[in-house]
Amino acid sequence: MNILFIANELLQVCGISKHLYHLVDGLQKYYPNNEYFIITGGGNAIQKFQSIGVPVVVNENLIHQTRSITGYIKGIKEVYSFVKRNDIQIIHSHHHYSASIASKVSKLTLVQTIFTNHGILRKKGLLNHFNGDHIIAVNDKIKKEIARMSNKHVHLIRTGMSETSKTNKHTNERLRIISGGRMETEKGFEIFIKAIKEIPLHVRKKADFYIAGSGSLEEELKLLNNDLNTNISFLGEVVDFQQFLIGTDIFVMPTVAEYEGLPTVLIEAALAENLIISSDFFGHTDIINKGNGIIFNKGQVSQLAEKLIEAINNFEKYSWYIKNMKIKATDMFSQHKMINQTYNLYQQALKK
Repeated sequence: MNILFIANELLQVCGISKHLYHLVDGLQKYYPNNEYFIITGGGNAIQKFQSIGVPVVVNENLIHQTRSITGYIKGIKEVYSFVKRNDIQIIHSHHHYSASIASKVSKLTLVQTIFTNHGILRKKGLLNHFNGDHIIAVNDKIKKEIARMSNKHVHLIRTGMSETSKTNKHTNERLRIISGGRMETEKGFEIFIKAIKEIPLHVRKKADFYIAGSGSLEEELKLLNNDLNTNISFLGEVVDFQQFLIGTDIFVMPTVAEYEGLPTVLIEAALAENLIISSDFFGHTDIINKGNGIIFNKGQVSQLAEKLIEAINNFEKYSWYIKNMKIKATDMFSQHKMINQTYNLYQQALKK
C-alpha cells in the first residue's frame, strides 16, 4: 500500500504537525511494508519528518494562506503527477485546502481520499470543508458537528501520542506554570498574561511562569509582559515539548478559539502529569471533567486569575486530578489505537 499525506505546513509549534508526526512514525513501526510519502507547503519541521525516514516533497502551491486560482490548479496537476509516478492508493489530507486538491485528483485516478478534520472552521469559503471518501474527526464534538453540517459518514479516531521518556516527574521548589502553542489571537495568551498580573504578588512569588512557542503576536505579547511587569519567561519553540513538560507543574490552556477541537499540547501536558487549567473551549469535554482538570470561562481574565491563585495555594490538593487525567489521557490517546484504527480505515477504503 502506498500512502500520500498532504499537509498545509509542517511546523514545530503546530498540533496538526505533531498529530501527523505520531501517525506516520507509528505507521512505519507497526506497518513497515508500506510506502509513506508527504507533500507539504513548507515549514520548519520538515527535517524532523525526514529524520524518521519519510520522503517529504515541498510544494508551495499547497499553502492555504497564499492560495490563488492558479496555485490551486497547479497543485492539482502536481499532486496528480506524484500520485501517478508513485502508484499512490490513498491520499490522507490534514487541511481542508489540501483535501479539496486531493478530491480533484481522485476524480482523475482510482486513489481513495481520507481527510482528518482537526477543528471546525467558523466561516464557510468557496471550498467545501469536508472533502474525502472518508472523514476522520479527532474528537466526539467535532464528529457531531461535521455530521450536523454535512451528509458525510464520520469516523472518530483520536490523536495518539507515542510513549514519553520514563524520566520521573521533577520536583520543583517553586511551581512552574506554563502555557504554549502558536502565538496567534485565538490561542488567548493575552488572557494568560493579564491573569498573572491580577495574581497578588505574595502568591505570584510562589511560582515561575513560562510561555513556549512562536507566532505573529510574539513581540506584542513580550511587550505586554514587560508593560504589566509579569516576569513571564518566553521560551521560543521547544523542540521536544512533551519531554520539557515533565519539568513543569501546571499547564494553562487559555484558548479563545470558537471551534477549538482538542489541542495536542493539552494531551502532551496531561501525559506529562501537569495539572490542567483550561478555558471551556469547544472540545474540552472530550477529556476534561470535574475530577481531572480546572475549567474557566473562555476569555475571562479574572476567573483564570482566581483559578491560578487557588491552584498555587493548594497545589497538593489537586494531585488526584493529575493522576486521573494521566490515566484518562493514556487510555484515550494511545498511539497504538490511533494507528490500528487508521490502518483499518485504509483497508476499508481500498475494498470499495
